[in-house]
Amino acid sequence: EDGIRDGVIVIKQETTMQELQQFATVCKERFGIEAFQIHIHKDEGYMNAKQWTPNLHAHVVFDWTQSNGKSVRLSRDDMAELQTIASETLGMERGVSSDRKHLSAMQYKTECAKEQLQELSNDISSAL
Repeated sequence: EDGIRDGVIVIKQETTMQELQQFATVCKERFGIEAFQIHIHKDEGYMNAKQWTPNLHAHVVFDWTQSNGKSVRLSRDDMAELQTIASETLGMERGVSSDRKHLSAMQYKTECAKEQLQELSNDISSAL
């Protein structure tokens, strides 16, 4: 099992590198996973009804390898706690657990395309 894992965190426009580093510090203290790269992405997003909607996020690359060479294993509750730590250190609202089924990247893109087509269809109908 690979001990290097990339986590993606949705951020606010005003989120700082210092806040992300604080998140990484808490993760190391609590779970023993060490961040060795943090990248803020503010250049991605999409056009929606002639308006640019940015997809602000950060990638945090962690080394999950323990001193014995094995990978740190976190439970479902640990992962939920990790999300809570992210929301607290970044000053964001914590998401709510749901029973929604996870979509693959292709399924998600298909759903987004359907929504965009419906919006365009509505725009055309209202213009006529």
